[in-house]
Amino acid sequence: GDQKQCKDDPDCFYSTDEKKCLKVVCEADPMLAEEECKKNPVCTFVSSTTCVKKVCESQFIKENCTANDECWWDDAHSPPLCRPVPTCTDKDKTECKTDSSCTWECTDNDNGKCVDTYCPYPTDAECVADTDCEWTTSGCFLKP
Repeated sequence: GDQKQCKDDPDCFYSTDEKKCLKVVCEADPMLAEEECKKNPVCTFVSSTTCVKKVCESQFIKENCTANDECWWDDAHSPPLCRPVPTCTDKDKTECKTDSSCTWECTDNDNGKCVDTYCPYPTDAECVADTDCEWTTSGCFLKP
């Protein structure tokens, strides 16, 4: 279908890479394997058996995204994305370092702060494919 129809369907997103409308399939039958599940940015693997849609990332319509207090609409990204509201800021250093969705940032004083990792890509290629991210010797980070 065209991009407009695609954007209006809450279960679909338009892949700029593949130039087509793709359906979000997380709860597949038979169940997606953990690796396949994690490859899809809108899916998450829970309780080591089930692939489910991520609450925010699986929303492609702004109203559906902002209707949930746990989500925020990122207009700065192209195309815009629904992202989870940061939960890292209230974590201490130990908790922060054990949560892959968080990054410990050093500040001028010795305190440091825990921030959300918006570029959770393990490889250089995946990282630079997201135009908001840049690859450094320490990994993949949001461009300053």
